[in-house]
Amino acid sequence: MTTIDTKNAARDAARAAFLPVIDHIRHHREIETSAKEELGMKARPRRRAPIEPPDTVPVLSLVALGDGSHTLRYADERTPPIRR
Repeated sequence: MTTIDTKNAARDAARAAFLPVIDHIRHHREIETSAKEELGMKARPRRRAPIEPPDTVPVLSLVALGDGSHTLRYADERTPPIRR
């Protein structure tokens, strides 16, 4: 085993040993964000912003049927000529 292989194996072992600890710190809400930042962890928002539903619906068209294949075309309800 080369020196590089030994180093890589040691790094992988350290990562495997510390990953559960890092996950615990990352997800534990009682640990302050500032303490996490001191450890070099990125601050993450406590809650995701909700994603609003779109105002329009997609339009789906069946263009062709083949042997085991279908060709579909979809477009936005407001702009049907712009197809994907």
